[in-house]
Amino acid sequence: PGRYKPQDVLAAHGLAESKSKAVALLRQKAVKRDGIVVEAGSDLVVASGESFVLSVGPKRFLRLTAG
Repeated sequence: PGRYKPQDVLAAHGLAESKSKAVALLRQKAVKRDGIVVEAGSDLVVASGESFVLSVGPKRFLRLTAG
């Protein structure tokens, strides 16, 4: 639970090669959380027990669950 920078999450979980490439993907509006575009400069706010899908393009995605 808490607030996370999306570029950190993308890089840490292998959806982007680096944080700078993750920022580029965010600027291109290629990153979605449960089908909604994640804006560059925003934070991912995650509540305890929450589960969501983070996707980059049509083929790369990850389900995350907060503890």
